[in-house]
Amino acid sequence: MTNQSYPIVILPLNDEDGGGFTAIAPDLVGCRGDGATEAEAVTDLRMAIVEWLDEARALGRRIPQPGEQAERMIAARRQIEQLIDELMIEVDAKLLGLSERVKNLETLRNRWVASSAENQLASAYSFEKH
Repeated sequence: MTNQSYPIVILPLNDEDGGGFTAIAPDLVGCRGDGATEAEAVTDLRMAIVEWLDEARALGRRIPQPGEQAERMIAARRQIEQLIDELMIEVDAKLLGLSERVKNLETLRNRWVASSAENQLASAYSFEKH
């Protein structure tokens, strides 16, 4: 397994952090490199990966397979998307229920306004008769 087989994420650094770029190997916790250019950041990261792997071996720690973190992230993303879908269905159902309640209230209000107008008209008509 070579250090070049690990996925790399390159991110720009803002000026407050010194500018340039940082390169990260998501599978290797804490393993990163930086540089003024993307190429320098990747070169620095490749050296860091070699050191990270050497240290992990020396300490007898498990060495993650390349892409392992990405697989976990994809699985987590699928779970999150499923939860969002379920929540959206629940929200849609609640909104539909509220929509029906609003329609019922509007109908009642319209009936009340109509009956009030009829009552006022009837009162005015009966007042004129007397």
